[in-house]
Amino acid sequence: MPNWRENPSFFLRNATMKHILKQFLLVLLIAASVLPTAHAGDYYNGIWVDAIIDVRTPVEYAEGHIIGAINIPIGAIGMGIQSVKGVNQDSSLLVYCRSGIRSARARDILMLQGYKKVMDGGAFSKLAETLPSCVRPYCTPPN
Repeated sequence: MPNWRENPSFFLRNATMKHILKQFLLVLLIAASVLPTAHAGDYYNGIWVDAIIDVRTPVEYAEGHIIGAINIPIGAIGMGIQSVKGVNQDSSLLVYCRSGIRSARARDILMLQGYKKVMDGGAFSKLAETLPSCVRPYCTPPN
């Protein structure tokens, strides 16, 4: 372990990096709150979609997701949906997961909370056949 008396610049660099990292995370958080939640022109079964919600875990989401989807795990869907900018109870929402079980539960939860237009997209693999998707490490461009 370096001694601050022997190498004071080591500790200064670490403190500076921590400050830069904190500032970066703050900017990222602010930017995420003002970005659009879904791609303009996204339709599902002929219905305009205001937001696409992936209710899988963050690890599953990182492996692949629908372009423009917001990751809100099923356990946080009730409170998490309230933090999505521009979404209200009249918004058209499309929820999906890996197999369709969690998305069906998420649809029920959101409907009980008063969201009127919630569509269950079912499984990611099936939905990715009709909507542009991103699969790690490469994203496929929209058709």
